[in-house]
Amino acid sequence: MTLFRDKEEREQLERLLREILHVLERLNRKIPDRYQIHITQETPMAIGNIPAGSSGQLGAQLLLNGSSYVVPSDDSYVFTPTFTADDPSVTFTAATTDESGGTLPLADQIVLDVPAGDTGTSVTVTVTAADPNGNTLSATLTIPLTPEGQTFTISLTQLA
Repeated sequence: MTLFRDKEEREQLERLLREILHVLERLNRKIPDRYQIHITQETPMAIGNIPAGSSGQLGAQLLLNGSSYVVPSDDSYVFTPTFTADDPSVTFTAATTDESGGTLPLADQIVLDVPAGDTGTSVTVTVTAADPNGNTLSATLTIPLTPEGQTFTISLTQLA
């Protein structure tokens, strides 16, 4: 199933989204500074689902007034996100490949591993971190889980 009829339609939508983002960024400059954390799925997954027995990559980003926060060169602040999940059977491992296309540092990406046999229907991931002012921020993302895929094989046996 595709969301777009053709490449041109997708490109038009992407241009429109960039224009909307530009307008929102201009509006955000008029709002007093406000930090927030944004969490995204970096590894493409079928409609955001993660099947049991597989993994998905997530990324966290500190935003200032809705835009990526870039630490000034003379500032010692380090963004250090901590990830947790409401499903105790899932685990997090450090990401080793940048799935963000260079938009997020590798240190801000994590791999969520869902064990085979996990029967949950979703997992809610929370990321927390302190902003440059020392305030604790958090964001959550609920990811649907799908049952583990079934593998069928054929067995051939000589009977006589």
